[in-house]
Amino acid sequence: MEGNEFQAARWEKETKVGQEAMDRQDWEEAGKHFAAALQIAEGLGEENPRLAVSLQHQAQVQVISGELEEAAEDFHRALKILAKHLGPNHEDVAGCLSGLGLVYNAQGEYDEAASVLSEAREIYTRNLGAEHTRVANVSSQLAEARTGQGELAEAEALLQQALKVYLQKEGPENFSVANVHYQLGKVYDELYRLEEAVASFQVSLSLMEKLDGGPFVAMVLTQLGNSYSDLEDWSKAEASYRRCLELKEQALGPQHLALAETLHDLGLVYHEQGLAAKAEPFFQRVKGIVETAHGSDSVEFAEYLEELAEVYEEQERYDEASELFDRADKILEDHPEEAVLPAELLKEMDQLLKAAASKSKGPRHTPDKKKSTAKKTGGKAKKNKKH
Repeated sequence: MEGNEFQAARWEKETKVGQEAMDRQDWEEAGKHFAAALQIAEGLGEENPRLAVSLQHQAQVQVISGELEEAAEDFHRALKILAKHLGPNHEDVAGCLSGLGLVYNAQGEYDEAASVLSEAREIYTRNLGAEHTRVANVSSQLAEARTGQGELAEAEALLQQALKVYLQKEGPENFSVANVHYQLGKVYDELYRLEEAVASFQVSLSLMEKLDGGPFVAMVLTQLGNSYSDLEDWSKAEASYRRCLELKEQALGPQHLALAETLHDLGLVYHEQGLAAKAEPFFQRVKGIVETAHGSDSVEFAEYLEELAEVYEEQERYDEASELFDRADKILEDHPEEAVLPAELLKEMDQLLKAAASKSKGPRHTPDKKKSTAKKTGGKAKKNKKH
């Protein structure tokens, strides 16, 4: 008995220190202490409540580090323990379901996310009432899943409900309100209600800047630039992307993989206006960054060779374009089983900037073929390539 009490005290200490590290956003230190606490909890029995707490703490760190499959496993294991000890309708069960829903959203598994988040929302509503901030939190997560499912009207309704609760309970200036406006902007953008999207992103940006939102400021600037691009307001799109690029360069340096998304967006601003010569330096930088990160024989690199070749074509530099098309085709022929879409690559890049939470299904205006395929004018490169 005394031994168990001693181990329980050790568990409490490691857990407390880990939580303090999480509050400081020292994820590595938090992970060390949560791992130590988990080891102690494992020794106290397979189904003790402390084990469920430690599993969830470890899962939170795993989400931040991108270990999503491992996080899902830990949340599932914790959920089984909590349901057995507390019953299926306890608030702690809802909290664990919410964590699992976060993982599913980050993985793009929106049907699974919607299922567990709907259950969590029902539990919280029964226990706490519809106007509680925990209900609002889960509603915001569920809205992300519904957006991923294409259920945009329901996503908008959930976000409006969450916004109403946050404004009543927490006031107008906090991260929760900023995030809901960000999510609403993405929903409006998907619905092509672009003026409303811009307005929502501007509110989110203003709050994030005031609250020192760090990487989330860059995230909002990206989406704001995307909406301006859809409106063909090129000067405002360029300003948004340039500011985003500046923030990323300050935080990560000039060659970090996460810069490729914004450099590509800036290149597209010029490309879409028919200004291939101005677009070229941005695509050249993307090419260099992706080559360094993934290698000169990677499918990711080949995708950007093709885009740079299109820029050369528009400048009637057909020999250079043909050389790049041939090189890209050779890489793709050597990797027939790999089909990496640029959007998937850039979603991976963007995740590097999303610290504790993943709040988006990935950038919409990544170099998909609709956006990146140039309208050809003049002659053709020696290699006739189908786009």
